[in-house]
Amino acid sequence: MSSSSEPASKKPSTMSPPRPSLGSRQQSGSMIVPSNHPEIECKTPREFPPDDARAMSPRQSTENLDQMCGESRDKIQSSAIEHQAGLAALVEKIESVKTGHEKLERDNNALQEYIGGLTKSMSKTDLTSGRKK
Repeated sequence: MSSSSEPASKKPSTMSPPRPSLGSRQQSGSMIVPSNHPEIECKTPREFPPDDARAMSPRQSTENLDQMCGESRDKIQSSAIEHQAGLAALVEKIESVKTGHEKLERDNNALQEYIGGLTKSMSKTDLTSGRKK
């Protein structure tokens, strides 16, 4: 038989050795380190200059948040007003184009009627002149 049919336990292991059974393992102890542990790095808070990135906090004060909200609100409102004005101009332009289109359509119908009348009168005159000859 081939080696592939042999049980996995008889194959030579190229991986790490198997883990010991639960009863024979040593306890790992607690992973929690108390804050007064001697290997804790920052025992006392350090002061940094205001332009240092380590001194900049991602948290904002209430005043800063209120100011940023007010600025954002003002920007959004002014943008909305500008967009409304643009929309009003577009509506006005659409109405003027619509009015112009209706006028051109009326003029086109009038011209078609005029041309139709001329064609009929020409055909009548051709018929009457053909009989006279």
